[in-house]
Formats: sequence, C-alpha cells, structure tokens
Amino acid sequence: ARAGMASLDAAAAEFAAKALGTFWTLFFAASVVADLDLLPGVSARLRAFAARGKQADAEPSSPSAPAGLRAEAKWWVPHKWFAHFYVVGIACNAFVLAHALAEPLSAEHAAATLASCLFQAHVIRRFLETAFVARHRAGARMHIVGYLVGVVYYVAAPMTLATPQTTRAVCATFRVALQNAVAGDSPFVRSRKALEAPPLASISIRSKETRPFELARALVSLAKELVSHVSVARVSRVAFGTYAFLFGSVKQARCHLILAKLRETPSRTSHLVAPTRKQNGDDKASLSTHRLEPLNAPRGDRERTSHYAVPRGDWFESVSSPHYTAECLLYAGLALVAGARLFSRIAPMLAAIVANLALAARRTHAWYLETFPEYPKNRWAMVPGLV
Repeated sequence: ARAGMASLDAAAAEFAAKALGTFWTLFFAASVVADLDLLPGVSARLRAFAARGKQADAEPSSPSAPAGLRAEAKWWVPHKWFAHFYVVGIACNAFVLAHALAEPLSAEHAAATLASCLFQAHVIRRFLETAFVARHRAGARMHIVGYLVGVVYYVAAPMTLATPQTTRAVCATFRVALQNAVAGDSPFVRSRKALEAPPLASISIRSKETRPFELARALVSLAKELVSHVSVARVSRVAFGTYAFLFGSVKQARCHLILAKLRETPSRTSHLVAPTRKQNGDDKASLSTHRLEPLNAPRGDRERTSHYAVPRGDWFESVSSPHYTAECLLYAGLALVAGARLFSRIAPMLAAIVANLALAARRTHAWYLETFPEYPKNRWAMVPGLV
C-alpha cells in the first residue's frame, strides 16, 4: 500500500511539474505577444489585462485597444490589492519550505532550500513595502484577469523553486488531506496515527531531520566541501547567486523608496518637485508632474486626481523602470542558488518574469515619453542597450 501511495505521489509531482512548465510557458508567450504586438487585437487585450496604475489608465485610450474596453469598469479592481499577491506568496512558500526542511538535506537540497528561504525573505519584504512604503494613487486600478494571474503566479513560484522530492512531499500532504476530507475527518484535527504523510508527520514530532538547525548544518557541510575541486564551482555559484539576490533586493527597495517619495506631496499641490540631481551634488534640474484622471475608474473616483513626477537618482538616471531591472537580477540570483538540477524547472519561470517585466517597462517608458515632453531621451526602458 505504501509503495502504491509513493507511486501516486510521484505521478502527482510529475504532473505538477508539467503544469508549472505549461503555466510559465503560456505566461512567457502572452507577454511576448503583448509586447511585440504580434496579434494586434489579442495583443491589445493582453496589454489591458497586464496594465495597472498609470498604465491601466492609459491602455483603454490607446488606439490599438479593443472597442468597449473602457466600458468594462466592473472588471477592474483596486491597485492596492497588489498586496494580496505577497500574502499568498508568503503563505504558499512557507508551506513548501516546511516540507523542504522536513527532507534529509544534502548539499544540493540545501542549496535549493536556501533559494526558498531567500524567496520567503523577498515576498515578506515586498509585502512590507506595499503596506508601508508604496503610495498608490487614489482610484488606481488593475484588471481582474491580471489580478488572478498574479495570485496564480505566487502559488506557482514557490513550487517551481522546490526540488522534486519536496514536490512529492507536498503532493503527499494534499493526498492525505483529501483522503481525510473524503472520509469525513477534519484535515486539521486528526491523530498522529491517522496522518500518514511523512513530511508533516516528521514535523509534528520534530525529528532530527526537521530541526531548524538542520539547514544550517547542511549549509556548513556545503561550505566545508570547498576542499573538493568538484564543490568549489557549486559553492561559488551559491555565493554569487546569493550576492546577486541581495544586491537586487537592496536596489529594488531603494528604487521603490524613491518612487514613494515622489508621491508624498499632498494631491492639492499643482506642481511636485522631484528629487533633483542638484540635491545629490550636480546641476540637473527637476521635472514637472502630470495630473492624471483615471479613465477606467468609477465615476466617484474620477474626481480624485493625482500627480506623477519623473523619478531621479540611482538607476533611474539610466532606465525608466530600474525596480524591474533589480527584480530580474534577484530572480537570476535565485536561479543560481537553486542549482543546475532545477534549471529546467526554473528557466521557464525566469524567462516569463523577464518577458513580463520587459512588457511593463516598455509601456511605462512610452507613458513617460508621451506624458513629459522634457523626459530624458537617453534613458532606456529596463536594461541599458537592450530594452
């Protein structure tokens, strides 16, 4: 019976891996079609689904937008719901991470588990930024389709970073929960004997394999393997990936802080002075702001206009969306930390993330150029010389 259950869990894990690959492939394809306008009618619709904030206000008025899009106000939700993504990400990644810590931690498994730990730090930071730092314009919206895709994204990402054995453990837990639910038992209140899933059973008794220090011991073991020529590349990869993740996280946090400071001036002000290069030691002048009325917002929200300003400082001097650049960097760091054996699982996710952020960056860049005649023409959208 146990062998049969193990085979069932392995089949479920394989199906989950294929489903994740399909999701990321479709996500990537949709982003490319929308960005390059490969299918004009479909591309405009996809861009509308992906739009949020000032992009959501601009998209319905675009000449390439499908007719009647502006009338679909009921399909738009508040932009502040963006915080929901990180709540889902925190919960799902913590669930997957608990199963990863329940598995015997080899050096390779420890590296993948470290990637999950870093991702947990990322979603927690982003939630805190969204809750306490970000300043969303009153009436800012995003399409409900984009919202639902975002929720799925933060369910799929933790599973994509998980090793195959962790995925099997997660599937085993769901199998047991489903069996207990069908049998009429509560999936949350049951005896230890009734709980057959090895990962959660081991967590409940806190065996040696599941102690919090097990991950640290495995990582120390990984570091000690520096004496081996085979392990030098692995440890270097993990170290460089961790550095890339931390550097990208710090840069993204700084960029979000710069954007938030631009919105601190009360909405009654008719002119907002963005941080200038002069304040940072040079003579470049600040740029003006733009009052924007949300086109797709309910009538009651249309009276609440706000201002947008040209951001200055740090990577904003080179690109329009450096926070997207930083996010690509930190996800690349996660891929390096996770290791080559997970590359086939993570590569589609990484490609989808880069394509989606490139789409958003291009639309943001175009909006800045259209809105501010004096916008610096030497800036790129996301990556200097490329995007």
